[in-house]
Order: sequence, then C-alpha cells, then structure tokens
Amino acid sequence: MATFAAGSYPLTSTQEGMLFHHAGGAAPGVDVEQIEVALAEEVDAVALEQAFRALYTKSPALRVAFAWGEGEARQTVVDGVAPAVAVHAVAGDDDRGLDAALEGAVERYLAADRSAPFDFRAAPLARVALFQGRGRARLVWTFPHIVMDGRAFAPALRDLFATYDALRSGAGGAMGAPDAPAAAPFAAYVEAVRSRSGAGDEAFFRELLAGFG
Repeated sequence: MATFAAGSYPLTSTQEGMLFHHAGGAAPGVDVEQIEVALAEEVDAVALEQAFRALYTKSPALRVAFAWGEGEARQTVVDGVAPAVAVHAVAGDDDRGLDAALEGAVERYLAADRSAPFDFRAAPLARVALFQGRGRARLVWTFPHIVMDGRAFAPALRDLFATYDALRSGAGGAMGAPDAPAAAPFAAYVEAVRSRSGAGDEAFFRELLAGFG
C-alpha cells in the first residue's frame, strides 16, 4: 500500500475528472459551488474572517493547490492561507427596500462570481462575500467542487459558525463545534481508495447489473 505524505498526495478519480475539465478549458463556472447563507442579523466581519481562518487552519483539504502537466497530478496543502471576507454594505429606505436591495446585490454578485475563474495552482481556492445592512446579512462562500463536495458543506458551516459564536462570546479558545468528532485527513481517504484492488467494486457492479444487457 502506498503511503502519502500529508502535505502532498494524488487526486481521487472524481477530482481528476474535474481537473481535466479545468485544464481542458472548460468555461468558468463549471464545477463551482456557491454556498449562500441568509442571516437574520448583522455580522461581525472581523470575527467571521477569523472564523474562516480557523476553519482553513484545521482543514488541510481546503488549503490545497493543484499541479499537473508532468507526471501524475497532485494536490499540495499550503500553510497559512484562508479566504478574506469582502464586505458589501447594502442600504434601503425601509425594510422592504432593504430586502429588495439585498436580493439584487446578491443576485448580481452570484452571476459575476460564477463567471470569475479560479487559478487551480494557487491556494486558497475560495472567495467569500458578505452583504449586509440594518439587521440582516447574506454570506456567499464560493469554491471549486474539486476542493469540497456536498457531504462536507454542512459540517464545515457548523464548524465555521460555532467558531464565530465562540469568538463573539469571548471564548476564543473554543474553536469549532464542541461535539464534532475529529475528521480523518483527506489524504488518508485518498490513500485508502487508491489501495483498493478493484475486485470488490467489480463484484458489486456485476451483482447490481445482473440481468441487464
């Protein structure tokens, strides 16, 4: 079994497919995730950025940059990087006007943001924007799907906002969700997947597809 260093390791087959799309000149916006969160309060942007930094510090898989072109493509963890939070103030004459202005600002941002390319060779592969005004806010967190899939969205958001709440309450040492189990490094998952012989997969699909054809 190959053992990968925690700081640099190959890609999963799904990641390889996404990198193939990117390197082949796929239009910007393909395989891009935009996580939008509506918040019924104004947000402390400084604490939010600190929470993102804490999340990225404890999550090496979010801090990868990709290299390809010579030999096997690899992803390498980059230390000390996290996305900055771009703050957009939104105003309206009344609550209804503010809601309309907020909705319009976010919709325009989402369209422009999806068409903005990412440089897969540079970390962090993420953008964060915060739109807010008078008691309400919308957070948009954008990243390529190659970095994180749908199963990880909810745990990452729980961790992010648990850290944000801890920072706001002054409990600076209580970073992350207190009941969250320690996650295995993604490098270990890649190692486990690549160590499989494939015989088990073939048997599974032969049984699943028996009778078809």
